[in-house]
Amino acid sequence: MHPPARAADGVTVTRIAVNGTAFNPCTNENVALSGTALLVIERSSEQNRGLQFHSVDIALKGVGETTGTRYIDVFAITISLQGKPRLAAVRSQRRTWFMNA
Repeated sequence: MHPPARAADGVTVTRIAVNGTAFNPCTNENVALSGTALLVIERSSEQNRGLQFHSVDIALKGVGETTGTRYIDVFAITISLQGKPRLAAVRSQRRTWFMNA
């Protein structure tokens, strides 16, 4: 009898350029943002309960189009999936800094 097939272990890392505009209701202005999103997907074997781990870290810098205020925005989200049926755990964290021009 052959052992059951199992998923290959591995980590995939992808970097994605992010560019866009967001509205800041506190200053009533658009903020031009750019930066990088880092996507990490880790898979382990079914013998290790089939754990899948997804992480997205986004770091953006921007400038307010009206006030010239500089912004730094860092966002992270982690999703862990395990077992059958899949049980999910989600954690997120966001930090935003405002600096006068």
